[in-house]
Amino acid sequence: MLDGIQVVLSGQQASFALEYPCHAPHEQRWFVVRVTPLSEGKHGAVVTHTNITQRKQAEIAIYQIAERLKLATDAGGIGVWEWDIANDRLIWDERMYAFYGVREQDFSGAYAAWIQGVHPEDAPQAQASIDRALRGEQAFKPEFRVKWPNGAIRYIAASATVIRDEDDVPQRMIGVNWDVTEEKQAQLALQESEAKFRTIIDASPVPFALSD
Repeated sequence: MLDGIQVVLSGQQASFALEYPCHAPHEQRWFVVRVTPLSEGKHGAVVTHTNITQRKQAEIAIYQIAERLKLATDAGGIGVWEWDIANDRLIWDERMYAFYGVREQDFSGAYAAWIQGVHPEDAPQAQASIDRALRGEQAFKPEFRVKWPNGAIRYIAASATVIRDEDDVPQRMIGVNWDVTEEKQAQLALQESEAKFRTIIDASPVPFALSD
């Protein structure tokens, strides 16, 4: 900071500002110091200090919340997304691109790019879920398949909240996705096994009795 003041006093710079922490007893405070030289022909400078502790504390709190959220989503294998409805802009985190089998540079960031990634047989249902959520008729909590560009099929569960303005007009949707492919495949395999077993029982001339 002293170097900056010397630069101002030498006339090489009009003014400068610097944020710095101050360790007061039992707390830390932050200030912005601004140094502005006097008008031309006069020696000296005006030095002001502004307490920005509340702003810095808010920034630190937001950063900590973001870090905890990232830890939670990483541990749970959750992808986070946001849809700016008015500007038709989708914001995905890294895991969302992995879920849909696309690269960030190949994703246009528009709503249509998402719906194109949904399996064609599930797209109408997914679209209907979006529409009901925007109308406030039903929470957005669908399950659907996505089809990767290489043809692979994955099962995705989703949940989202609609953010509205003071006139109750939808402005944004903020939500999460998670991959439920393994659970879905196990469920389908169990259903197939039960169907085969029932077919065998129904076709057998010998009566079966099952007991626990």
